[in-house]
Amino acid sequence: MSPVYTRVRFVNLLAFGLILFLSAGVVVQSNAQTTVTGRLIDRETQKPIKDARISVVGSSVTVFSNELGYFRILIDQKALVRIEHEEYPVSQEKLLLEKKYVIELSRQGSRPRV
Repeated sequence: MSPVYTRVRFVNLLAFGLILFLSAGVVVQSNAQTTVTGRLIDRETQKPIKDARISVVGSSVTVFSNELGYFRILIDQKALVRIEHEEYPVSQEKLLLEKKYVIELSRQGSRPRV
């Protein structure tokens, strides 16, 4: 093999490796997940809502609120969650990373408070 061919091949392999490395970093960053903490309360009484089902739309991730209305759920950078409880209408809320939420439910719907 000629020295020029060897050098070109080395540069091509180096470029390919660099592109592969950078694209792997993008994939890891796009799948970043974190745990978000929230609390469900009744809008009118301000009392906690226990045993509500909170699930990430489009995934199998589901949790339930505890006796104080708190929940912790693992989400991607942004997630749409569905909240279900037998005494309230089903609602959906958009959650973002690194936030703590208080979500007020009422018979008329819900409203998040950050």
